[in-house]
Formats: sequence, structure tokens, C-alpha cells
Amino acid sequence: MGIVLTARLLDRFGKGVRGAPRDALVADLTPPEVRGAAFGLRQSLDTVGAFLGPLLAVVLMLLWADNFRAVFWVAVIPGLASVALLAVGLREPEHSRADKRSNPIRRENLRRLAAPFWWSLIVSRRRQIPKLAFSISEQCAAAFAHAMPVLDP
Repeated sequence: MGIVLTARLLDRFGKGVRGAPRDALVADLTPPEVRGAAFGLRQSLDTVGAFLGPLLAVVLMLLWADNFRAVFWVAVIPGLASVALLAVGLREPEHSRADKRSNPIRRENLRRLAAPFWWSLIVSRRRQIPKLAFSISEQCAAAFAHAMPVLDP
């Protein structure tokens, strides 16, 4: 069970490490008017890869008589191609000073909000705390139930 838990933790850590820079790269390289389409394309290509990658692995396993080592070497090719593309083909975009934006949530702006706003915020959020707690426990139970077949020896 320790090996499985460690593998899952490393997998989630890896996803976090590669997800944020990838999303920042997409946001940085696309104009604001097509940014949503760019993220949609990235997600759809991710889904296609998640389907075609294992399918290709199964086909290669059938063709190469269960030669795991050869299939894993083929799986290294897209990763190396991605790193090469980042190293050679990616250029930092030019940023003008006009693109600098600041966070609109500042203390001065928050102080301008009247007391009724803050009371309505407190009251509306207070009713949602039990729903939030139930939702979090439901998600934890679903994640644990999903992991049970993996954890069962």
C-alpha cells in the first residue's frame, strides 16, 4: 500500500508541477480574444492524447510481443520532442508596459464597500458552510472509493 500511495502522490505532484507553467505559457502566448479557444484546444488535445496514448501502447504491445522496454522507449519520444520544442522553438513574447495590470482588490477599495455589503456577505456564506463541508467530505469519499481497487491487494 505504501508504494501505491507514494506513486499516486508523485503523480499528483507531477501534475501540479507541469500544469501551472503550461497554463501560464498558453495564457502568455495567446491574444486575449482567443485565449478561451486556446485553453479549449489544449484540453481537447490532452483528452485525445489520453485516449490515443494507451491505445497506441496496446497496439505496440501486440505487435512487439509484449516487449515493455521497447514500448516505454517509444513513449519517451513525445516527451523529448516537447522538451526540444520548448528549448528551440519557444521565444519569450514582447511585453509592453501598457500590459501591466494590478490587482483591483486593494484595502482602499475594500474600505469603500458599505457595512450592508459585508453583513450580506457574512450571512450568505454562513448558510453555505454546511454545504461546503458536505461537498468536501463527498469528494474525499469519492476519491477514496476510486482508490480502493488499487489499494486492495
